[in-house]
Amino acid sequence: FPVTINGRQKWAKPVNTNGFKDIDKCIAVAPFEENYRGSQGKPVKTRGVDSLRNAIKIAAQSCKASLDTICKEISRHRQNLGLITTSNLTESGSAQSLEKEINFYLGYITSCVPRESQMLYLIKGHPRQTMDQAQLLTAKLQALGLKCIHLPIAAQVPTELLITLLRPAEILPILSSSGCVARLLENSIIVHYSPSAETL
Repeated sequence: FPVTINGRQKWAKPVNTNGFKDIDKCIAVAPFEENYRGSQGKPVKTRGVDSLRNAIKIAAQSCKASLDTICKEISRHRQNLGLITTSNLTESGSAQSLEKEINFYLGYITSCVPRESQMLYLIKGHPRQTMDQAQLLTAKLQALGLKCIHLPIAAQVPTELLITLLRPAEILPILSSSGCVARLLENSIIVHYSPSAETL
Protein backbone atom coordinates (compact mmCIF):
# COMPACT_ATOMS: atom_id res chain seq x y z
CA PHE A 1 0.00 0.00 0.00
CA PRO A 2 1.22 3.54 -0.49
CA VAL A 3 2.78 5.21 2.53
CA THR A 4 2.63 9.01 2.68
CA ILE A 5 5.93 10.62 3.70
CA ASN A 6 6.31 14.39 3.68
CA GLY A 7 3.22 14.73 1.54
CA ARG A 8 4.43 12.27 -1.10
CA GLN A 9 3.25 8.73 -1.61
CA LYS A 10 5.88 6.00 -1.73
CA TRP A 11 5.29 2.35 -2.51
CA ALA A 12 6.72 -0.18 -0.07
CA LYS A 13 8.82 -1.78 -2.80
CA PRO A 14 10.46 -5.01 -1.57
CA VAL A 15 14.23 -5.39 -1.56
CA ASN A 16 14.04 -9.14 -1.07
CA THR A 17 11.73 -10.50 -3.78
CA ASN A 18 10.84 -13.72 -1.95
CA GLY A 19 7.07 -13.94 -1.78
CA PHE A 20 6.58 -11.78 -4.89
CA LYS A 21 6.68 -14.51 -7.55
CA ASP A 22 4.43 -14.38 -10.58
CA ILE A 23 0.94 -15.74 -9.95
CA ASP A 24 -1.75 -17.23 -12.19
CA LYS A 25 -4.74 -16.08 -10.16
CA CYS A 26 -5.58 -14.47 -6.85
CA ILE A 27 -8.20 -15.85 -4.44
CA ALA A 28 -8.97 -13.63 -1.44
CA VAL A 29 -11.27 -13.76 1.57
CA ALA A 30 -11.95 -10.03 1.37
CA PRO A 31 -12.06 -7.42 -1.41
CA PHE A 32 -8.54 -7.03 -2.76
CA GLU A 33 -6.97 -4.24 -4.77
CA GLU A 34 -6.33 -5.37 -8.32
CA ASN A 35 -2.99 -3.80 -9.14
CA TYR A 36 0.58 -4.93 -9.59
CA ARG A 37 1.37 -4.51 -5.92
CA GLY A 38 -1.65 -6.56 -4.88
CA SER A 39 -2.78 -9.21 -7.36
CA GLN A 40 -0.13 -8.39 -9.99
CA GLY A 41 -2.91 -7.44 -12.38
CA LYS A 42 -4.46 -10.93 -12.36
CA PRO A 43 -8.20 -11.51 -11.84
CA VAL A 44 -9.33 -11.74 -8.23
CA LYS A 45 -11.99 -14.05 -6.83
CA THR A 46 -13.28 -13.85 -3.29
CA ARG A 47 -14.11 -16.84 -1.09
CA GLY A 48 -15.61 -17.22 2.35
CA VAL A 49 -13.60 -17.42 5.56
CA ASP A 50 -14.02 -21.22 5.64
CA SER A 51 -11.76 -21.38 2.59
CA LEU A 52 -9.13 -19.43 4.54
CA ARG A 53 -9.38 -21.80 7.50
CA ASN A 54 -8.99 -24.83 5.22
CA ALA A 55 -5.97 -23.29 3.50
CA ILE A 56 -4.39 -22.60 6.89
CA LYS A 57 -4.84 -26.24 7.95
CA ILE A 58 -3.07 -27.38 4.79
CA ALA A 59 -0.29 -24.80 5.18
CA ALA A 60 0.22 -25.78 8.82
CA GLN A 61 1.43 -29.22 7.73
CA SER A 62 4.28 -27.72 5.69
CA CYS A 63 5.41 -25.59 8.66
CA LYS A 64 4.93 -28.25 11.33
CA ALA A 65 8.53 -28.33 12.58
CA SER A 66 8.71 -24.55 12.91
CA LEU A 67 5.31 -24.35 14.55
CA ASP A 68 6.19 -27.10 17.04
CA THR A 69 9.32 -25.17 18.05
CA ILE A 70 7.36 -21.94 18.52
CA CYS A 71 4.53 -23.60 20.48
CA LYS A 72 7.01 -25.35 22.78
CA GLU A 73 8.82 -22.09 23.54
CA ILE A 74 5.59 -20.17 24.14
CA SER A 75 4.21 -22.88 26.45
CA ARG A 76 7.23 -22.52 28.74
CA HIS A 77 6.10 -19.03 29.78
CA ARG A 78 2.54 -19.94 30.86
CA GLN A 79 1.23 -16.41 30.35
CA ASN A 80 -1.53 -14.84 28.28
CA LEU A 81 -0.08 -14.21 24.85
CA GLY A 82 -0.14 -11.13 22.65
CA LEU A 83 1.23 -10.93 19.11
CA ILE A 84 3.00 -7.91 17.61
CA THR A 85 3.67 -7.90 13.87
CA THR A 86 6.35 -5.67 12.38
CA SER A 87 7.21 -4.57 8.85
CA ASN A 88 10.30 -3.87 6.73
CA LEU A 89 10.05 -0.09 6.65
CA THR A 90 13.76 0.67 6.31
CA GLU A 91 14.37 -1.76 3.45
CA SER A 92 11.30 -0.52 1.57
CA GLY A 93 12.29 3.13 1.98
CA SER A 94 9.19 3.92 4.04
CA ALA A 95 11.38 4.83 7.04
CA GLN A 96 14.36 7.12 6.63
CA SER A 97 16.52 5.05 8.97
CA LEU A 98 16.51 1.95 11.12
CA GLU A 99 16.36 4.14 14.24
CA LYS A 100 13.21 5.88 12.98
CA GLU A 101 11.61 2.54 12.22
CA ILE A 102 12.29 1.18 15.73
CA ASN A 103 11.08 4.42 17.33
CA PHE A 104 7.90 4.22 15.27
CA TYR A 105 7.24 0.72 16.62
CA LEU A 106 8.01 1.82 20.17
CA GLY A 107 5.60 4.75 19.95
CA TYR A 108 2.87 2.52 18.57
CA ILE A 109 3.30 -0.24 21.15
CA THR A 110 3.70 1.97 24.23
CA SER A 111 0.55 3.88 23.30
CA CYS A 112 -1.41 0.61 23.36
CA VAL A 113 0.25 -1.50 26.05
CA PRO A 114 0.51 -0.33 29.68
CA ARG A 115 3.90 -0.78 31.36
CA GLU A 116 2.31 -2.95 34.05
CA SER A 117 0.85 -5.40 31.51
CA GLN A 118 1.29 -9.06 32.47
CA MET A 119 0.81 -10.20 28.87
CA LEU A 120 3.70 -11.97 27.12
CA TYR A 121 4.18 -10.49 23.64
CA LEU A 122 5.68 -12.44 20.76
CA ILE A 123 7.43 -9.99 18.42
CA LYS A 124 7.06 -11.34 14.89
CA GLY A 125 9.63 -10.15 12.43
CA HIS A 126 8.68 -9.44 8.82
CA PRO A 127 10.03 -12.12 6.43
CA ARG A 128 11.81 -9.42 4.39
CA GLN A 129 13.53 -7.70 7.31
CA THR A 130 17.30 -7.71 6.91
CA MET A 131 18.38 -5.50 9.85
CA ASP A 132 17.21 -7.50 12.88
CA GLN A 133 14.36 -5.06 13.54
CA ALA A 134 12.32 -7.55 15.59
CA GLN A 135 15.29 -8.44 17.77
CA LEU A 136 16.22 -4.79 18.35
CA LEU A 137 12.60 -3.93 19.15
CA THR A 138 12.36 -6.80 21.63
CA ALA A 139 15.44 -5.58 23.51
CA LYS A 140 14.04 -2.03 23.68
CA LEU A 141 10.68 -3.22 24.97
CA GLN A 142 12.29 -5.47 27.56
CA ALA A 143 14.34 -2.48 28.76
CA LEU A 144 11.03 -0.67 29.31
CA GLY A 145 9.82 -3.54 31.47
CA LEU A 146 7.44 -5.19 28.99
CA LYS A 147 7.42 -8.97 28.82
CA CYS A 148 8.22 -9.98 25.27
CA ILE A 149 10.19 -12.53 23.29
CA HIS A 150 11.56 -12.76 19.79
CA LEU A 151 11.79 -16.10 17.99
CA PRO A 152 13.61 -15.67 14.65
CA ILE A 153 11.86 -18.71 13.22
CA ALA A 154 8.48 -16.95 13.63
CA ALA A 155 9.34 -14.48 10.85
CA GLN A 156 9.04 -17.26 8.28
CA VAL A 157 5.67 -18.50 9.55
CA PRO A 158 2.56 -16.74 8.20
CA THR A 159 0.71 -14.71 10.82
CA GLU A 160 -2.49 -16.62 10.04
CA LEU A 161 -0.85 -19.84 11.25
CA LEU A 162 0.42 -18.22 14.44
CA ILE A 163 -3.04 -16.83 15.20
CA THR A 164 -4.71 -20.17 14.60
CA LEU A 165 -2.29 -22.28 16.64
CA LEU A 166 -1.24 -19.90 19.41
CA ARG A 167 -4.65 -18.21 19.78
CA PRO A 168 -3.25 -14.92 21.16
CA ALA A 169 -5.59 -12.83 23.30
CA GLU A 170 -4.59 -9.65 21.47
CA ILE A 171 -2.65 -8.46 18.46
CA LEU A 172 -0.91 -5.23 17.50
CA PRO A 173 -0.84 -5.29 13.68
CA ILE A 174 1.68 -2.54 12.91
CA LEU A 175 1.11 -1.46 9.29
CA SER A 176 -0.29 -4.91 8.60
CA SER A 177 -3.55 -6.45 7.46
CA SER A 178 -3.11 -9.16 10.09
CA GLY A 179 -5.56 -7.41 12.43
CA CYS A 180 -8.40 -7.93 9.94
CA VAL A 181 -7.37 -11.53 9.34
CA ALA A 182 -7.13 -12.13 13.10
CA ARG A 183 -10.76 -11.07 13.59
CA LEU A 184 -11.86 -13.32 10.73
CA LEU A 185 -10.15 -16.30 12.39
CA GLU A 186 -10.73 -15.50 16.07
CA ASN A 187 -13.57 -13.06 16.69
CA SER A 188 -12.68 -12.75 20.38
CA ILE A 189 -9.16 -11.42 19.75
CA ILE A 190 -8.51 -7.81 20.76
CA VAL A 191 -6.94 -5.75 17.97
CA HIS A 192 -4.96 -2.66 19.02
CA TYR A 193 -4.52 0.25 16.62
CA SER A 194 -2.51 3.22 17.86
CA PRO A 195 -3.99 6.71 17.45
CA SER A 196 -0.79 8.38 18.59
CA ALA A 197 2.19 6.58 17.10
CA GLU A 198 5.13 8.70 15.96
CA THR A 199 5.41 9.57 12.30
CA LEU A 200 8.08 8.04 10.12
